[in-house]
Amino acid sequence: MPTKIDLDALLPPLAARTTWTFDGPERIDVPVSGRYAVNSHRLQLEAAERGLGIARVFERSAAPGLAAGRLVPVLPAWPSPPTRLQLVTPSPHHPAAAAAFAQIVQEVLGARPVAG
Repeated sequence: MPTKIDLDALLPPLAARTTWTFDGPERIDVPVSGRYAVNSHRLQLEAAERGLGIARVFERSAAPGLAAGRLVPVLPAWPSPPTRLQLVTPSPHHPAAAAAFAQIVQEVLGARPVAG
């Protein structure tokens, strides 16, 4: 069971959390720290591919780097909990464009719709 990440974590700027949550045989919070802060998912992946630290990214985004051997899985038995995406509209009536966007996200990411 991981108890602390001793490698440089690639964190978002002004990261509010210095722990990462993992789901394994149980859910745990692990303290992380890092010397690098990045402000985009793409930069986080590029930094990880160059060996600047470990990144917590979407599996779909990491697939090309994993396939090419530029990235390696860390703690595969302890995945991150699912990420929740929310679509916010200015009214309870979803415009056609927002509904179409939500449908595309569900198809591309395999997301499950949740009413809210």
